[in-house]
Amino acid sequence: MAVSFSDISSSWIIGQEDEAYKELSPYYDRLLSWAKGDVEKAKKRMQEDYDRGLRIRTEDVATAIQRATEDTGIAHEGVNEKLQLANDTLKNLDNIQFPFARKVLLAAFNNRGIFNSGIKEEGVVKQQSEQGLQREAQTNEISGYNRQNKVLDIALERTKTDENLGLNRWTEEAGIQKSRQGEDLDTQLERKTWELEQQRRTEAAQLSASRLNRQVAQKTLDRLYG
Repeated sequence: MAVSFSDISSSWIIGQEDEAYKELSPYYDRLLSWAKGDVEKAKKRMQEDYDRGLRIRTEDVATAIQRATEDTGIAHEGVNEKLQLANDTLKNLDNIQFPFARKVLLAAFNNRGIFNSGIKEEGVVKQQSEQGLQREAQTNEISGYNRQNKVLDIALERTKTDENLGLNRWTEEAGIQKSRQGEDLDTQLERKTWELEQQRRTEAAQLSASRLNRQVAQKTLDRLYG
């Protein structure tokens, strides 16, 4: 549309810039859509990496705990076999060997005609002392096996705790990193959006100015040679 010099005003120039701005909309909307698509794709890939890492880490922890549990169970079986044998030995001492040894000792004194004397009493006390030491040793062995079982259980619980703490620590750190990367991507998109907007407005101003110059030049030619 032709324009006269009297038509040129600040409001007219602004109107021309707005018209040029609208004309550039498809191009810049497409650029912005691409930028958003790139960000969403990066976020999706980042989330997939996080999920995959968490899944692998969780599976590794579960495998480690299962292996530790199985190893502990095997170790318990070995200790419990020894514990059962030690308990059976103690019962045998209390119920069979000690009573039998006492009968043998008393029979020996009786055969020698020693029924009530210091010698007999001393012999009985000595035997009881020896049996007490033997029983104490056997009891200590049983206590040792019980301690081994407790140590195995404590070690297993510590392994579970350490593995779960490691998983929680990884999850927290990976989550923070993912969040920061997401924020960086959002910031990049905001910056890109702002840059495209500035570029669009600059190009719209240049386009409207070019159109104005052509119209002014044409109007000048018309006045000079028309």
